[in-house]
Amino acid sequence: MVEFYFRFLDVFQYTYTGRIIAAMIELILLVGPYFVVSVFINAALKTYVTGTKWLKFSSNETLAVLSGATLGMLSPLPTYLAVPMAMSLIPTGIPVSALAAFTVSSPLINPGIFILTWSQLGAKIAVARVISAFVLAIAAGLLAKLLWDKKDWPTNAHTKTSTAKQPLVFELKRSFIYLGRYFLISIVLAALIKALVPAELIARMLGGQAQMGLVMAIALGVPFYSCGGAAIPLVRTLAEMGMSNGSVLAFFIAGPATKLETMYVYKSVLGIRIFLVYLLLMLIAAFVSGLVVMQLL
Repeated sequence: MVEFYFRFLDVFQYTYTGRIIAAMIELILLVGPYFVVSVFINAALKTYVTGTKWLKFSSNETLAVLSGATLGMLSPLPTYLAVPMAMSLIPTGIPVSALAAFTVSSPLINPGIFILTWSQLGAKIAVARVISAFVLAIAAGLLAKLLWDKKDWPTNAHTKTSTAKQPLVFELKRSFIYLGRYFLISIVLAALIKALVPAELIARMLGGQAQMGLVMAIALGVPFYSCGGAAIPLVRTLAEMGMSNGSVLAFFIAGPATKLETMYVYKSVLGIRIFLVYLLLMLIAAFVSGLVVMQLL
């Protein structure tokens, strides 16, 4: 098998196909082990931590918003589960501002994504993702408190996807199947970019003028952001080719907000008005956060 592998590489050694295959193998070896660890962490959190009993907020609304933002960052729930679960808790008396903070921070970061980001992109970007997720969640909570009260939010939100806990083995299988396909797509895209796109072009587009680089990074987040940590191989490759830290952070903020499933859930469950406010908040936050990081890192 090993001999066949080297013969295969020899045949394609000086071709674009060989460069793409070599880049894919390199990325899988570099990122794959950390991706597996992050999937195990997320599956364990879904099995042993996630549940409404962990969402007992304080009667103090400010503390409730802080709690919602923090629990969202610890939650492994994707948006299509976080939003309906949060809405189902409105009748319990939890402030909608706390639930808004939870739904905003949940898709931006979790322990598995944090570890994967730290290992592949460095501590500065990992910490920047945590800080930006927390600040954005607080801002969303305060905005929800100012703009809406409980009667403006639906109380019968539901999707076809169950939020019930499943055994660890089941969660591992589901997570590997769901995240694995996005991980492989990200690997292929990253390999294609590394093999076919000149590094100078990436540096000029995503690492040059601050405003233009951030706009380009936000635009890339629309078609190329994949679920959770699965986008890391693509971003790692872009960063190695000259993508700035600010553009990396902007990509990670705009990407989750502009995923089709996120936009569908927000629009169908919460309505067009809340959806548009959420989308505008996230896009502005991606740009501003990127500018701040460009100045500090």
